[in-house]
Amino acid sequence: LIQAYVRRHQAKKRFAYLQKLISSILAIQRFWKLRNFKMSLTRSIQRKKAAIKVQTAWRRYSCEDTYARSMFLIIKLQARTRRFLARLGTRRWNDSATNIQRIWRGFNC
Repeated sequence: LIQAYVRRHQAKKRFAYLQKLISSILAIQRFWKLRNFKMSLTRSIQRKKAAIKVQTAWRRYSCEDTYARSMFLIIKLQARTRRFLARLGTRRWNDSATNIQRIWRGFNC
């Protein structure tokens, strides 16, 4: 009877110790799983922010390049237009001067 009581008491102590140990292990696992989840979440947020920065930089570069090319072509077109108009104006002036000279020479002869 005493031996059974002692064994039962030892079994209860061992069972309580194992339950405490298991709950401690589960608490540690829960802590590390939560920590790993938070770290992976933080990493994914950081990756997303990094991707956004790369995309922003690329878009800015692309827009600046497109703008620079457009401005280059616009300036070239303006220069050619101005040159054409200047030549046209010079030709009109030359034609007018030639007409005046022709008329003047016609009166002098």
